[in-house]
Amino acid sequence: MKYVVGLPYRIKSFRDSLMATCKLENVFEIDNTENNIGFSASHNLGIQKMYDDGADWYIVMSAAVRFGEPGGLDFIEILKDTKHVIVESLGVFGWHFIAFHKTLIDKVGLWDTNFTPYGYEDLDYSMRIQRALLLEYDDHWKTIKENKTIWQNVKIDIKDTIMAHSVQLGGINPVNPEMDPREYYNKKWGIYPGTDAGPYNPYFYPFNDSEKSLGYFTNDYYNEWIKKESQKEKQIFVEVVVSCICGNSFKSTSVDRNLQVSIDRKLQVSVCAACHSDMQDGTK
Repeated sequence: MKYVVGLPYRIKSFRDSLMATCKLENVFEIDNTENNIGFSASHNLGIQKMYDDGADWYIVMSAAVRFGEPGGLDFIEILKDTKHVIVESLGVFGWHFIAFHKTLIDKVGLWDTNFTPYGYEDLDYSMRIQRALLLEYDDHWKTIKENKTIWQNVKIDIKDTIMAHSVQLGGINPVNPEMDPREYYNKKWGIYPGTDAGPYNPYFYPFNDSEKSLGYFTNDYYNEWIKKESQKEKQIFVEVVVSCICGNSFKSTSVDRNLQVSIDRKLQVSVCAACHSDMQDGTK
């Protein structure tokens, strides 16, 4: 069983703290500290690495997570034996540590780069996974559905730090004046992200066009965004102390132009893994 781990990072101190706890092999790092290519494009490079290496799994890993003694190898042991095509770790925010099998990626394609720098790309990917199950392209996919071997949540020795650290510390602005990602999502699927519309109300194909595959998207907007991003001045990071209202705190770095950072280089956040009710066990 072969795997590739995709690790895009905006803040090097977060990356360094993570890698000090990580024992995983085949970690494919995407350095976005100076030239940020966005979340989706970063993981598309990782997925291409998976195909190039002939790997079975692609693992999405956030620089915000920290491993216990196994260093993530307890997750790999689960992947070796699972019959599921998605395996997600409990105890972390969102998709901070989740694995997708190659057979699933073959069906749904790459991450849509129009959700750049990030935001709703996970909902778009989830929508495509759901569409693939409903369309039942072939006997293999039918077997996955019938045996309920789609999504597995597992508990491993892992914890998280904070959510959206690239926004709070990395100077990333998820608001795109040129393209509203919510409107783009609605154009693509016929509903707005987060709408509880049931599985049969959204479009079955992107942009309601049955001629388009589930992995279809264009890079028109992304090409414009990356051009403007490359023209920005280099951002300088400074050391800060991040404090949560729950009392938890830790050291990090932050873009010095981030208006949330006070003169004494302290940043307060409203939620972290130590106080988040959805973090299961062992996150403090």
